[in-house]
Parts: sequence; C-alpha cells; structure tokens
Amino acid sequence: MKKKNNLIGITISKKAEKQIKNLLNNKFQGIKIDIKYSGCMGFKYKLNIIEKIYKNYIVFNNKNINIYVKKNKIHLIDGMEIDFVEDGLNKKFCFNNPKAKITCGCGSSFNNVTI
Repeated sequence: MKKKNNLIGITISKKAEKQIKNLLNNKFQGIKIDIKYSGCMGFKYKLNIIEKIYKNYIVFNNKNINIYVKKNKIHLIDGMEIDFVEDGLNKKFCFNNPKAKITCGCGSSFNNVTI
C-alpha cells in the first residue's frame, strides 16, 4: 500500500530489529542507508548508525527505529526490507530490494533498478 508522497517505506525484519536495537543501545538516533556507485553490480548498500538528525533525508520509522535515506536515492530502495541472517559463524544484514532486478551473489550490490 502506498503512503504519502507515493512512498512505501523501508521495513525491518524481526531479526534485523533485534540486531539494530542492540547496536543503537538507546544512544543513537537511528540508522542511515546510503547507496554508493560501487560493488560488482553497480550500486552498493551502506548502513551506518547515526548520532544526529540529517537534513535532506527522508525518515521512516519502523519498529521504533528511525531509518534515514537521502531524498535523491529513495527511488532506488523504496519498499526494501532489511533482514539479518546468521549462517554458522557468518552474520550479516541483507537487503531485500524489490526494485533490484540483479543482485550479486553476496547480496550487497545490485543493478538494473526498475523505477
């Protein structure tokens, strides 16, 4: 379902919620998702914990976590879910992006975004 400004937003799975809240530790404002021209497929996700509120960002709140995304990049990831996967000793955030047509094997970069 579309929300205001025709944006769906960014969601967080239960596992990612637990991990992000542990990282935030009630000391930080939320997380920031950046999209960089990098990685083997062209675009790469960058997830950071932030201490201050950023201007020129859209803020989504999911499960009481503020998620900041640059206004000029939201079209690349609107509707995405952040997940956290544990496979043996390997632990990582995964990005389930419905706008990415092609993702690399590790899931950290993507390309051929449908707008």
